Amino acid sequence: MKKFFSVLIILFLTSFQIIIAQWTALNTTFGREIKSIIKHGNSLVAGTVDGGVYISANSDQNWSQKNSGLTNLKVYSLASNGNLIAAGTYGNGVFISSDNGNTWTFSGGSISVPYIYALAFMGNNLIAGTGGGGFFRSSNNGSSWTNAGGTTHIVNSIYVTPNYSFIGQGPYAYKSTDNGNTWTTLIGSSSTTVKGFAETPKGSGGTNIFVGALDGVYLSTDNGSTWKKTNSGLSYTNVNAIVATGQNIFVATESGGVYRSADNGNTWAAINTGLPANTNGRALILSNNVLYLGTSDGVVWKRNLSDFGITAVNSLTEEIPSAFELSQNYPNPFNPTTKIQFSIPASQRVSLKIFDITGREVANLVDEFLSAGNYSYDFDGSKLSSGIYFYRLLSGNFSEIRKMALIK
Repeated sequence: MKKFFSVLIILFLTSFQIIIAQWTALNTTFGREIKSIIKHGNSLVAGTVDGGVYISANSDQNWSQKNSGLTNLKVYSLASNGNLIAAGTYGNGVFISSDNGNTWTFSGGSISVPYIYALAFMGNNLIAGTGGGGFFRSSNNGSSWTNAGGTTHIVNSIYVTPNYSFIGQGPYAYKSTDNGNTWTTLIGSSSTTVKGFAETPKGSGGTNIFVGALDGVYLSTDNGSTWKKTNSGLSYTNVNAIVATGQNIFVATESGGVYRSADNGNTWAAINTGLPANTNGRALILSNNVLYLGTSDGVVWKRNLSDFGITAVNSLTEEIPSAFELSQNYPNPFNPTTKIQFSIPASQRVSLKIFDITGREVANLVDEFLSAGNYSYDFDGSKLSSGIYFYRLLSGNFSEIRKMALIK
């Protein structure tokens, strides 16, 4: 009898895990196509067609429509920088909010083709990608604009890192190493449309660059000089959005929901449990260990990275720190989990690794681009032996090492 009940308990727990390991719809009532989702501090911001801007402050379940001063409710693109949010509209250029989206003001600058499909801050520059007029650069938050290049194709995506940036325009990908002042062409194929960029770390150092496109996913291992298509297992190849964390890449597709690659794009598998059939994924972001998907029918879905055995870094507060800091882990000594907190004063690539007493790397916790802020990582040392370990934070020219003790 005891064995029988044990079996029942195991079956119940397994069934429960299956039930919760799926996409769940948030309490959103947009009812309109979602074109963009971004993270702004601890808030999520969504741009919709005809519904304007919706913001979820500190809880992804509670959303408010924030359109005061916004004269065009077709918001196709969004960008965040410090306390500023920029909204790109379909037909009326760029609007700026300096109070977390509560009120909006027209930027004032003139863009010859005011259909803004993509926005991004690059250093002190705001870059706007248009629907047919190339891409524009502003050094004063949109008060004036300069044509920065491009063709008559639609600019679908802008991707920014501390060292370089990419723009996807029609079949072309452009790269800039000077905050958008000059651009070089990387990809040019009439058979595709570039829609998004993502990066994963290479074991030998550097990064793998991925492009999500109309005909699938492309990979470059040499900073964009050469590309190869990597679509094995990707049944729906019309990719609308792409994000990555560690070696994991996720894509939102047209009619095919979401796919994941856990091996740097070599193979793909659908991860659509909980989603309606033929879901049109239009926006996809990662925030605090959660994937958020915006769809063509105006629903925001979420799924925890822990469903895939992934532990990512957590953002703690909206406050921007003035300097780098790596805090002492706590508890210390620990068994088997401990918390590691760190702060970065500017958006840049961050590496957080664990080493044993001989200097051998035993865990690569964080290796990605993070926005300025305060972060926390919950490290699980259950697979390690008792002993002294060191954890190192590396970002730009900053490097700091601290010691911790695992006692079992």
